[in-house]
Amino acid sequence: MKKILLVDDDTVIREVIRAMLEELGDCEITEAETGKELILKAKASPPDLIICDIIMPGLSGYRAVGELRKEKKLANIPVIFNSASVKDREMHHMLKPQGPCTFMIKPFKFQEFIPLVKKALDTGTIS
Repeated sequence: MKKILLVDDDTVIREVIRAMLEELGDCEITEAETGKELILKAKASPPDLIICDIIMPGLSGYRAVGELRKEKKLANIPVIFNSASVKDREMHHMLKPQGPCTFMIKPFKFQEFIPLVKKALDTGTIS
């Protein structure tokens, strides 16, 4: 069973994304609300994929993933970063952390999101 760590400080957004992910079937979905919680949960049970909001209170998604990338066993987990801000797409291209990652604008379409998730889970790559 593939593990997905879903990180967003907005409960409604997490519920919507979870509903999309549940269409995949055989996946264990764990949720986190903060960058700090992302780090703790990923270290405790490394996921096969992280879906992460960029702007969160305290530690941003970028900084949290950057911390994970420092640990060899967590360095290559694919990450789908997301944000409601088009400006964040530009920032992503300039500041994205090392390792496999991509960016999507919220709200994203099921038909674009799910194939990306499947590819990440099946191949461990995201580009």
